Amino acid sequence: MKINTRYYLTFLIILTVQLSSCQVIMDLETYAVYADDQEISIPDDVTYIKDVNNSLAPYLGTFIGTYNGNTITFTITKLTETDWITRDILNIKYKIEDANGNILVQTFNFPDNSHDISGIYLDSQGQYIAYYHGFDATGFDECGQSGTFSLYINPLSSNQMKVYLANSTDILLQDDCPNGETPHVFPANVLFTLTRI
Repeated sequence: MKINTRYYLTFLIILTVQLSSCQVIMDLETYAVYADDQEISIPDDVTYIKDVNNSLAPYLGTFIGTYNGNTITFTITKLTETDWITRDILNIKYKIEDANGNILVQTFNFPDNSHDISGIYLDSQGQYIAYYHGFDATGFDECGQSGTFSLYINPLSSNQMKVYLANSTDILLQDDCPNGETPHVFPANVLFTLTRI
């Protein structure tokens, strides 16, 4: 049987393109092992950290609660982000109102990831970890209004989300923050609960 060289070369080109465009996927649960242990790095060939098992689904939706008279609303969606790697993350838009219904801060009208709470990873204990940089923050000069959120939904009571904001421990420089530290709009270093609506 004689092989047509043109068809053979076309087949090899198509195969090469397909193989070079294949993504190497790591699920969120496997990534949690790497994220929890700073001593190890994910394999170089991984191109996508994906929510293969739909583990982020319990976090999606709108949650609301009150703390110290303020009403806090989170609207959580899943995004696929590409920076150092492609990954599925949670993006949290928020609104905080005082006891009189005055809006203290809200990000619902801003583009995703512009002033939102931005996801990092789902840890091995089932908590979702996310960065927070203050509403008026630009870059890393947020003058103290930053930190790391831990979100946890108990699988047995999936309508309740426990939230904890660990205040940033960055040193504030007078040149960067001439008015001193900006107080958090969120309760910091305390556990509070939001309920799915």
